[in-house]
Amino acid sequence: MEVAALRDELRSYIDALPDHSLPALKPLLSFLVETPPIIETDLSDEENAMIEESLAEYKADPSKITSWAKIRRT
Repeated sequence: MEVAALRDELRSYIDALPDHSLPALKPLLSFLVETPPIIETDLSDEENAMIEESLAEYKADPSKITSWAKIRRT
């Protein structure tokens, strides 16, 4: 089954929930089935390459990356 069909099926289950039951769960489940947003930017090829390189470095060894939380504390 393709992703769109699964998303539609899950959405139908969510829509079938009574409005008075599980009020906090319904928005959460709706969020899960929404299509992720697409962020459009005007990045250059060089900037895109730098982002890809950074992601690859992080995936290779996350311990080498300094978090923003650490940087902000100093």
